[in-house]
Amino acid sequence: MSVVLTYDWNGHTDRVVQSPEKSNIEVACRVRMLMRSDLDHESVCTLARDRIMGLDKRIGELLTGLRSILDRADNGELGTSKVQDMRRIAAALLAKHGGAS
Repeated sequence: MSVVLTYDWNGHTDRVVQSPEKSNIEVACRVRMLMRSDLDHESVCTLARDRIMGLDKRIGELLTGLRSILDRADNGELGTSKVQDMRRIAAALLAKHGGAS
């Protein structure tokens, strides 16, 4: 299942990134090899901006989801061991990736 990477920019929402068929590695390599004199300089810069904005949006959505799991499971030590385990996993990921509340 492939999920389309989108971003929000200047009041426009859910814009599909340029060249969604390219992997993040392919985009990074293209940006890395960019030369000032390349005729497609602007296109490559836009490709990089789209990808960064799309990944930033996706990370934000995932962190929000983890916070929701944490909030829903935050009931002290009540709940099943699975609920507590999932809460600890969500809390550890939020702490590791700077999303702790």
